[in-house]
Amino acid sequence: MATIKLPGELIHSPGFFLAKNQAFPLEILYLALCYYLWIKFYLSEFMFDSPDFPLSLEESRFESWLEKGRESKISYAYLLVIWDEFEGEYLPVFVQTRSEIQSYPRYGTSPERQMLVAAYDLYSESRVM
Repeated sequence: MATIKLPGELIHSPGFFLAKNQAFPLEILYLALCYYLWIKFYLSEFMFDSPDFPLSLEESRFESWLEKGRESKISYAYLLVIWDEFEGEYLPVFVQTRSEIQSYPRYGTSPERQMLVAAYDLYSESRVM
């Protein structure tokens, strides 16, 4: 028998969560919890927050770059996150075609001043590189 503690109450049910006269299978709640934790920890307030990257990037700054690219009069399709070694910060670069992404050296593989850390589709927000 599954037991789930909610604020101020205990609900006992064989494999179901009861709330406001609705039953939800525990598997769905487990998946929802996993998704929530993934969002919270992997898409938290900072991006590139690991030893693999030189600095973390505030998600709000990244979101503002996406908006800027979408609102541009030039029809950009991709946002490139570039690490500038001299400035010690990330810079946004917008490009129109996927082939333009290849012209930037990848972070960690080149002694160049500016290196590509990641590339995102401006509209789906999916990472393409």
